[in-house]
Amino acid sequence: MRFQIFFVIGLACLLCACSHQNKPDKVKTTVNFKEGLKQVPVINLPFYWDQETIMNTKPLPAELDSLLKIGSSVVGYFRYEKVYGFITPVPADEIIPRLTVFDENGKKLSSELITIGKCHGDCSFECMEACRINKDFTLYAVFRSIHQECDGSGKIEAPHAEGDQIEQFGKIDKDGSITFDKQKKIEFKPDSMQLLTLGANTESFTLENDLYTQNINIKYTSSDQRNINFLIGHSSKETGCEYKLHGEAELVQIAKGNMVYQPIDNPSEKLFIHIAQTKSTAKITGSESKEECAFMLNELMKNKIRP
Repeated sequence: MRFQIFFVIGLACLLCACSHQNKPDKVKTTVNFKEGLKQVPVINLPFYWDQETIMNTKPLPAELDSLLKIGSSVVGYFRYEKVYGFITPVPADEIIPRLTVFDENGKKLSSELITIGKCHGDCSFECMEACRINKDFTLYAVFRSIHQECDGSGKIEAPHAEGDQIEQFGKIDKDGSITFDKQKKIEFKPDSMQLLTLGANTESFTLENDLYTQNINIKYTSSDQRNINFLIGHSSKETGCEYKLHGEAELVQIAKGNMVYQPIDNPSEKLFIHIAQTKSTAKITGSESKEECAFMLNELMKNKIRP
């Protein structure tokens, strides 16, 4: 009897030991946040975005993806004292930027969309949004729109338009928090030329290269296409200069498949608008003197659509 008891106890101990030996050891895996940063693009502030900006993204390294949980792609990051700000793309009506801030160990401290986020598609609704992270880690966002009254079928009811501008200032604090001031809204009446060019029956063209971006909106005002109303936006990538021009122009020549127009009000500026006869492309030339302008973003956004 005693032998049987000892046998049972011994067998139990043996089974317990085998069970312990077969159990896999727990392996602690740690992600080195700062090492992972070496694979992420660095953003040199200021960071600027608007609806015509295509954010260049790269896949987030797998080890950081599992730690940060901010999506599989990233624009890049910047450092502020002991915190790190990551810019990631967020799908909406447009691809808009999100700012997420982490500490030195990869712990999330804050996350915010840094745009106003009010642009949408609607009858005769024209809008533009932009935002900027400045070198001093302050934030600026602006939204502008021009809209007209439409009936249920999407037809413009009357040639009357109103405009809105919303701007918001904010900052990134040293503790990693993101704060915004209260939004400021301004209502205004768009000038008559903007009303004529932004809306129905408008031809729109965008020309972009390594030096500048041009946005050209025209409306033909004569059946023979000899006269147009125009609204032009020009942005230099070298100087940061941006400006808006609008007015009436008339056809002065047809050359190399282009219809060339010159403003009627001020032809001395030597500004020419070239529109392909196929209406596939358009560009402006002769405005080099404008390159000397240097508007700050908040001043630019106040004047780009507002009269």
